[in-house]
Amino acid sequence: MPSVDVIRPILALVHIGSALFYVTGYASAKTLTSLAVAESDPVKRRWILGLGDKFDFRFQIWGGTLVGLSGIPLALANGYSLTQVWVLASIVLYAVVVFIGAVVWRGRAATVRGAAGHWRRRCGWDPRTRRPGPRSAVVGTPPVPPRGP
Repeated sequence: MPSVDVIRPILALVHIGSALFYVTGYASAKTLTSLAVAESDPVKRRWILGLGDKFDFRFQIWGGTLVGLSGIPLALANGYSLTQVWVLASIVLYAVVVFIGAVVWRGRAATVRGAAGHWRRRCGWDPRTRRPGPRSAVVGTPPVPPRGP
């Protein structure tokens, strides 16, 4: 079993590196969402949102998850108690940031995606399942998204 002196720098590297990934993904995804809101061309808007999703998944979600998972073992490896005020405050702050990201920004991104995919509503696509809804069969519209602008 490796000693704490060996594990501590590895945990610190994982924790700081994942925090950098999280911040990169957060800033990139939010910047790209803002750019998509300002874009008038729906094809470009969908492309920008797709790029933002890549940053969101690859950097923000994985980085944020690793920050949370590595923070508590790092604090314990450094000899801190989980009952100390700053440790409890950092856990609460992390939970608030996750809540803001999951509820506020996801809701805003869903609104932007809804505006970008207005043709899906016309074609009867169900936004929850991302499949053709019952309306597409009734109206007779194609269940495949149209190509081009």
